Amino acid sequence: MKSKVSVIVFLIVVGFVHQSTGYRGAVFQPTYQASNYPSSNYPGALRDPFEVICRWKTLSFRDPPRAPQDKLAGNDYYIEKSNVPTGFSRHGPTKRIFVTIPRRNPGISSSVNFVYEDECRNGSPQLRPYPDYATNELEPNLEADIGRIISVYRPTVDVCHRLWFVDTGILEYPPGNKTVIQNPSLWIFDLRFNRVIRRYTIPDRLYGVEGVGLISLTVDTNPYNCDDAHAYMPNLELKNLLVYSLRRNDIWAVSHPFMQPDVNNMNYELDGLKFGFPDGIFSVALTPGSQDRLAYFHPLASLQEFSVPTHVLKDKSLSPDRYAPGDFKDLGVRGVKAQSAIHDIDQRGILYYTEIQTNSIKCWNTRTPLKAENVGTVYENAETMVYPNDLEIDPEGDIWAMSNRFPIFIYRGLDPTDYNFHIVRGRRDLVGLNTVCLPAGDPDAIIFGP
Repeated sequence: MKSKVSVIVFLIVVGFVHQSTGYRGAVFQPTYQASNYPSSNYPGALRDPFEVICRWKTLSFRDPPRAPQDKLAGNDYYIEKSNVPTGFSRHGPTKRIFVTIPRRNPGISSSVNFVYEDECRNGSPQLRPYPDYATNELEPNLEADIGRIISVYRPTVDVCHRLWFVDTGILEYPPGNKTVIQNPSLWIFDLRFNRVIRRYTIPDRLYGVEGVGLISLTVDTNPYNCDDAHAYMPNLELKNLLVYSLRRNDIWAVSHPFMQPDVNNMNYELDGLKFGFPDGIFSVALTPGSQDRLAYFHPLASLQEFSVPTHVLKDKSLSPDRYAPGDFKDLGVRGVKAQSAIHDIDQRGILYYTEIQTNSIKCWNTRTPLKAENVGTVYENAETMVYPNDLEIDPEGDIWAMSNRFPIFIYRGLDPTDYNFHIVRGRRDLVGLNTVCLPAGDPDAIIFGP
């Protein structure tokens, strides 16, 4: 009760000051300090909105069962330069950060891994395989084995303490001659007991010749009924969206022209390197709530954002393309050089996305029209955000992001003496303040307490 009274008094005072002197001039304006650490010696300073949680020059593994030079399926068991992370997700209660490495090259000991958050603060921790090395190890003759994980791009932890990911079932080497081990599959682990609770093999008719286009997923879980969950899995190559129902144990495809890449925005430039990614639908972000939500989505090769109600996606009878006019909406354009990999939406309706050409994280308040002047920059860093490739918002509202210098890895090669991979966190109460997304005076921008 005391805190509620304090808030009411505070609002009354703010309202009075607003009438007499103007809201912007009366409210304390945060001053950011360009540091990863808080300072008590700088009056009025707040902690930098983003801090580096984990960073690595190269990735290595904890207590591997084989020596690096041991041969497995004709290649060295571990090759340092091959291991590049493409996704992560955090489980808050156990402070585990799951890190995934797709098998784009030989020498990857484990595709699904984790580190403890506290380990990151003491250096660059070695990865621990999840659930173990045996499950992540390839068969010696590359035989199919549904009990093994082949190659994973991005994981997701949901509100019911479950880890979800898609195994593509493919080795993306040698160049031009990928090896299909088995059908792609959706895996779900219970993180409380570290056991598999579902493995669903995706049928041939839904993924085409290769499953490599399944590089991300978004989980739509009802927190009041954990069986009521759906996974939305973009296929950037087939340019469609797979929808899986946990309750029905069924899957179907959704197609729409908005999922196609924009031929005028397939080319990029990063650190002087010019390259092209003609990728279709890449990421899905959900508005807050537990019932009918809006799904925001975009291709990688696009400057636009689109939306569709989740009840449309969940209706298998409409699959693949029997939708009503207006179900799918074009929301607008983010700006120039604004191609984005992954995005997410917080409880306030602020959409955060990684902008891959500018080494930055941008924001857009979904209550406003999508156009360049309504987009703000919440984090930009030419060292810690070079090619931001993954992003998520945790249950507390903090924004997490990963960068991995992926195009440089592909076309130029990484410098093993540099810190190439970063995971950063931005505090909810600081990220976006005094940007167009949360201007001074917006009720969502008010910070109560210290």
